[in-house]
Amino acid sequence: MNFFETQHEWVHVTWVKEGKEFRIYRNGELFATRSSAPENVYTEKGSYYIGRSDKFFAGQIAELSVWSVARTGAEIQKDVHRHLKGDELGLTYYWPLNEGTGDTVLDKGKNANHGKIYGATWQRVELPIV
Repeated sequence: MNFFETQHEWVHVTWVKEGKEFRIYRNGELFATRSSAPENVYTEKGSYYIGRSDKFFAGQIAELSVWSVARTGAEIQKDVHRHLKGDELGLTYYWPLNEGTGDTVLDKGKNANHGKIYGATWQRVELPIV
């Protein structure tokens, strides 16, 4: 099965790094285990680019979170269909991506590490999360 098998369908993606192992989850279910980072995560001079490898991601991202702990499958499944509050234990950064305008995204996590979006188009979409 292709990771993004169906077009026009929201997919909850999680990747967990624990030691030298990366676990990739699709809609809360373990999809793959690897010994290297997912292809669409790129780092350069201390910056992280989500959705970029040799070209930018052509799709929609509803929210993004970074954790300081390796989350379990059960923890991921618990949060698949809900918005985070921003104060969850181990949550380092949380960008709900709900600003609606501009090119700055606000970090609702404890670090307030605001980000910049390049070439994005804002839109309101009803998601299967509460």
